Formats: sequence, structure tokens, C-alpha cells
Amino acid sequence: MNISFVISCPIYYGKGHLTRVSSLANRLKKRRNLLSLYIISKNLRPKEIESIKYFHKKNILKKYSELFTDNFKPNTIILDDYKITLRNIKKLNQICKNIFYFKDHNNINLKSIIPIKSKMMIRDNHYYFKNVFLNPKLIFHKKIKKNNKILISFGSGRVSTKLLSFLRFLKKIDKELIHSYNLDITNDLNAYHLKIIHSLKKIRINKINNFLFFENINSYNFSINASGVTSLELIYLQIPQIVFAISKNQMINYKNLKKIKSNTIITIDSLSSNNYKKFKYSFYFMIEKYFLNNIKNKSRPKILFDNNKLLIDYISNHGN
Repeated sequence: MNISFVISCPIYYGKGHLTRVSSLANRLKKRRNLLSLYIISKNLRPKEIESIKYFHKKNILKKYSELFTDNFKPNTIILDDYKITLRNIKKLNQICKNIFYFKDHNNINLKSIIPIKSKMMIRDNHYYFKNVFLNPKLIFHKKIKKNNKILISFGSGRVSTKLLSFLRFLKKIDKELIHSYNLDITNDLNAYHLKIIHSLKKIRINKINNFLFFENINSYNFSINASGVTSLELIYLQIPQIVFAISKNQMINYKNLKKIKSNTIITIDSLSSNNYKKFKYSFYFMIEKYFLNNIKNKSRPKILFDNNKLLIDYISNHGN
């Protein structure tokens, strides 16, 4: 069956949508479906999607009007777009009657499209994931010795200003520290960021690329990150984290994380100056428990994933 993925991936969203659809495509390709990917983005470059597998065809379009051609005739569409308009959904529906839609941000309700609701909850001391598609490579990660480092990852979106606020938090903490600590950061750094980083005495920050970060993600003692896809990957690997709400399209994840009663996840709703004290005490708590003492929390919840077999079967057979 011919299945087309249509997603939006502007620079300020980050690339969590790419991770999700790639993982779902991996499952669908095993059913011998013919898969195409259409990315609506004015910022993304072809090189940035070279590593994405599982699709027979990949296209980057600047706007939806480029999609509506006579050559676009899929049996099924899987839609993942944070801000798609009702008008564009109706146009897609005229082309294809079988539309599945990741309904975790936009509340457009049409009887003709089928929602895919991603959920994460904690129940009976278990994390329960339903319709959550993480990077397939995660299953190959093994428990390895911690590297006495802290991870900083605020996603791949437009976070330069918020990252500057975070570094100012660290600069205040740096003045009070007795011991030195090594932090790896995945985000791009500008001159303002580097000026603060070079002024730090006890906190040493090292810029790493995304490939290196993912290959070694399981070696960090704890992480400071946004509430996007990385936060779910860290839960899967059971790595403690301090989580910030960075952008609007992460708020569903953030609210789910906030409900979790666990000392391995601390949520902070923004990087405003009012939250400095909360971050400071959270940082000290993580340092004390998972860095200096390296405590292994035997009571951490177990991970339960719905294998999504029913969803995969439904998508694969619905357009036939």
C-alpha cells in the first residue's frame, strides 16, 4: 500500500516529529508498504534528512500548495503537523479518504480523519507508553558505567534566547560550587553563550554533536533538558532529568511529566528568573543523589510499551 507521511518541521519546532514518523515508518515498512515522506519546511535542508531511513521517497516542500498536484495520490496519509489549518486538512481529505492524524497538539475535529493519540502515564509504579514512537536505536542501548557527566539538551529548535537564560542560571550556581563538574551540551552556541561559558570556574561545558550525544546517552548521571522527544528517551533509559517547558508544542509532554511523582524527574515550567531558586535546589539535589553518591534507585518504575500492533495493522489494512 502507498502511504504518505506529511509533516511540518520548521526550525523553531525542533526535529521530534522526524523521530516519531521515522519510528512509525520503520514498523510499517516491515509490512511491505510503500512509504513516502513530505516535509513542509522553509528551513530544513536536504542534508538534514539524509540519515532518515525507511522511506522510498523523501521531499522537502516550502508550503502545502506544492503538495497538491496530480502526482500526489496516496492510499493513506499520516499527518503530523502542529499548526496545520482546517483548510489544508480538507484539501488533503479530498485527495485521500484515509487520513491518520497525530492529535497531541492541534484540536481539529473531523469525522473523516482518524486520530492517533499518543499517551504517557504512570500506573502501579509502571510507565505506560501508548502510540509513542521513539528512536528504534534505543533498544540497542545497554546499561553502561556512568561517565560522571551531566547532559544538557534543549532540542534542535530555535532556543538561543532561552539557552542564554539557562547559562545565566549556571553562572550564578558556579560561584557557589566547591567541586568541578563536566557538562556536555548538544545545542549550537553563539558568541553570547560562549562568553558566559568561558567565564565559568567550576562548571566545564563541552559542545558535542547530536550523533555523539545519542551514542553515549546512557552514560550520563543525569540530564537537564526540554520536554520534547529527548525527555521520553531519557525515561525509557531511566536517566534522571530536570525538565523545562521550552515551547508550546512540548506542553502535552510537560504536563504528563509533571504528573509523575518521582524523584528522578523534576519539572520547571519556564526559564524565567522567578524559577532560578527551584532550578538551583533541583541541580543540587541531582548532584547529591545521582552524581556524588551515584545512588541506584531500585524502586524506579518499569517501562511498559504498547507494541502498537493494532495501530500498525489498522493503518496497513485501512486503505486496501
